[in-house]
Amino acid sequence: METSTIVRDVRTRTGLSQRALADVAGTSGPTIADYESGRKEPRLSTLSRIAEAGGLELELRVVPSRHERALGRQRRLRLAIAAATAVRVHEQWDEARSMALEQLDLLEVNGRGASNARWVERWRRAVDEGPDAVSRVLLRSGEDGDDLRQVAPFAGLLSDGERRLVLAAVSAIGS
Repeated sequence: METSTIVRDVRTRTGLSQRALADVAGTSGPTIADYESGRKEPRLSTLSRIAEAGGLELELRVVPSRHERALGRQRRLRLAIAAATAVRVHEQWDEARSMALEQLDLLEVNGRGASNARWVERWRRAVDEGPDAVSRVLLRSGEDGDDLRQVAPFAGLLSDGERRLVLAAVSAIGS
């Protein structure tokens, strides 16, 4: 909520004039007018006094930004696709292994930089160890797991229809 709205709501709630609210909050009438118009932003201590004048308590929360929430949703969607891919890897290991090795060869040739080489090497090790190791990498938690999922060498293992079903299921449960 905008601070201008908070100041205006407190004043409306109390029925005080800008001057009277200013007196109670320890500031000036023109300053209250500036806060309400958005021309000025009060310090937290001033906003707290204004809230208290209206019988309210200022509560400050720090929450993830919209961008971070969107990233979180994208990560959950990628993880859901990875889980479906892990199931398919176990069901069709020979096909999955062959596909992964081909895609890793392409990534190695077309890739850029040391980080790409590191991801390719980690995926090669997992593929060499078998489907359980691949599943562990696909479902790994944290930023490292998210990075690895973004370069997972299993593009095409799930059909577009299967991917859409997974994404729809995640959306339906409120990701």
